[in-house]
Amino acid sequence: MKEIALKYFNAGISVIPVGSDKRPRISEDAKDYKWKKHSEELLQPNGQFDKAYGIAIVCGKVSGGIECVDIDSKNEVISGELMKKYKEQISLYDGKLLKKLLVEQSPSGGYHFVYRTNTPGQNMKLASRHATKEELVSDKNQKTYCLIETRGNGGYFVADPTPGYKLLQGSFESLPVLTDAERMSLIQAAIDLNEVVVEVVLPAMKKTSKKEAGLSPLDDYNQRGDSLKVLEDAGWQVVKENSVNYLLKRPGFNASPYGGSYRKADNLFYVFTSSTEFEPGKAYGPTSVYGILKHNADWSETARDLALQGFGERNDGVNDTVPTPTTKEPLKDFIVNGDVFDNYIQRAHEGGIEQGLSTGIPTLDKHYRFKRANFNVFGGHDNVGKTIILLYLLTQSARLHNWRWLVVSTENSPGFIFRTIMEFYLAKSIKIMTKEETAKATKFVKDHFVIVKSDTIYTFTDILNMAEQVNKQQKIDGVFIDPYNAVDYDLKLLKQLGGHEYHYHVTSRFRAFCKQNDCCIYLNCHAVTEALRRVWTKDGCPDKALVGHPMPPKKADVEGGGKFANRADDFVIIHRYTQCEDYYRTTEIHVVKVKETETGGRVTNLNSPVKIDMVPGNCGFIDIEAKINCVTNEGIGSAMEKVKRLYEPKQEEPEELFMDDGEKVPF
Repeated sequence: MKEIALKYFNAGISVIPVGSDKRPRISEDAKDYKWKKHSEELLQPNGQFDKAYGIAIVCGKVSGGIECVDIDSKNEVISGELMKKYKEQISLYDGKLLKKLLVEQSPSGGYHFVYRTNTPGQNMKLASRHATKEELVSDKNQKTYCLIETRGNGGYFVADPTPGYKLLQGSFESLPVLTDAERMSLIQAAIDLNEVVVEVVLPAMKKTSKKEAGLSPLDDYNQRGDSLKVLEDAGWQVVKENSVNYLLKRPGFNASPYGGSYRKADNLFYVFTSSTEFEPGKAYGPTSVYGILKHNADWSETARDLALQGFGERNDGVNDTVPTPTTKEPLKDFIVNGDVFDNYIQRAHEGGIEQGLSTGIPTLDKHYRFKRANFNVFGGHDNVGKTIILLYLLTQSARLHNWRWLVVSTENSPGFIFRTIMEFYLAKSIKIMTKEETAKATKFVKDHFVIVKSDTIYTFTDILNMAEQVNKQQKIDGVFIDPYNAVDYDLKLLKQLGGHEYHYHVTSRFRAFCKQNDCCIYLNCHAVTEALRRVWTKDGCPDKALVGHPMPPKKADVEGGGKFANRADDFVIIHRYTQCEDYYRTTEIHVVKVKETETGGRVTNLNSPVKIDMVPGNCGFIDIEAKINCVTNEGIGSAMEKVKRLYEPKQEEPEELFMDDGEKVPF
């Protein structure tokens, strides 16, 4: 080890001895080695390496700006998935970057990406995931697992030739020096894979205006504020955009290509530099960005400012969704009983939080579940089959969990809806059903669905009144409203509130109905025409066959804007490439918001939606990843022979990731 240590030292690298436990020590039986001085000064190795088990490299300025990205594969759920996704994400930013890095593999199967930079940072966690249900059973205290992190100033990593460490690419004596843009690409690609958001939490306000109802100005702005515009007004400049992020350069600093990113899926702002008002490694929501930049983190002043702009719900007799206590109604009737909290905390400790119900689509279950009392919004372009997909989900909930639904679909005839549910129930066209099968399917629909006449236009109040009446007669589990733009306006209320606040009021009423009646709502919303103009280009396109075809819309693209996503418990985009020969039968399900992940579900990666295909006869769907018919649970091999196009997913790329010039990375 001493010979290698001298070799690294001569290359300008600070090194320390480590034991088999990765702790700094000169031998296995020695006490911990005092290594802090090695992070401040480049010291020549001496006898401390004579009996050392291994060698570690000290990162940061002392070693000429060495930084290491540590990919911890032992914490991934599916073997090989983390490295594959990270490499793919890096290639979206810089297709030639991977082959420049020094790469070594650790004994646990993880990887180190090592390089030099003129701007090494501190140690940062870049990507983590939530613990699975099985992991929580074995260790209820381990809620998250780190997947990717950096080692920079003040950190070190164990390196080759320590036993078990294998150098796959590059040399420590000739480390590459990355540009700031290349370094940012590595960091941003890792952040894109992060599932555990450490968001800046605003301090609780000491005083609340008597006029304010449930939603404060701070919370309201956090749901529908435009923090990207606030950043641009403060001098941050958007220098690049891809399907996941806006990449921004900080004000008055031209050396680095960008110093932060604004993630589109959840409107969160991240910074990579410590030279701003923001702290690296944390996420900032719209209110945090606004308060810091506009009012120097004075949250009382921020709340007053936002309230004057119309943010927050006020008790004006219109936005009320809960009764107001009076002298005849004791205050205790409006306060949650303490036993509720005790019961919840107990279940959380024991891992007993009830999970949402299965959709019968295995791949979708990882991201989306049937949940009672949830307000669900589904968005997408017109004519991509949203109604068909939602009727299928309704049928699955009834078939698997005995759910009952009220269906308000004024753009489709009741006969069409009845027939579609029958065919989904038996996975068979009505034309080939026997009399017995027809009777069975008919009874199923009548037992589980109440279908509203389509020859009348209803307001949202009409729909909620109908739902309450039906719920009293026979308990229903869900209300399907299809589509929202066919729901008539309450003109008196619209005139009183104005268009923007009107839609907020409607969605607030939908949410309140769900909570008060333990009944979910599925609201189908069309995307605005402008969203159709955004088409895939070669940059960031998941498949060259899709170039020129409309991209999946964003959650703010639904008619009425981001207020629907803000109010929704879960928000889903349904997308299909209707004019693409290769993919016209494939429906993509993008889960872009899951309010309560502890009960199951998580957002899908932007370029990795859940994909389902129509079965022959258009009477069900195939889970492409799981390769099963989601109604019959049969394998799809025999069904595939009956379809003209090939249903099998494309063959996965080999472990090597090919670059633009045909050269491949050997790891």
